[in-house]
Amino acid sequence: PCCAVPVRKCRKNGSICEDRKAYLFFDGGHPTNAANLILARRMCLSDSRSDVYPFNVKHLADLYPDSSDAGLSSEAPKMDMIEELSAE
Repeated sequence: PCCAVPVRKCRKNGSICEDRKAYLFFDGGHPTNAANLILARRMCLSDSRSDVYPFNVKHLADLYPDSSDAGLSSEAPKMDMIEELSAE
């Protein structure tokens, strides 16, 4: 974890790591952005049945290239957001 964890949460007024990108968990229960990015990439781009089944998010987005056809709000994630995940 990124901070000193006596049980599950960071110790009050305890030190935390300088580079949170180097850790998957901030404390005993909260993932960092690094962990969230790994999960997002796998959900969006993986073809592994152990990660996504029956489709990954990119495949679902390809089924409805215009989100209005799918009944999604204008704030729904767009394909360019998914493509950004593959570029990093």
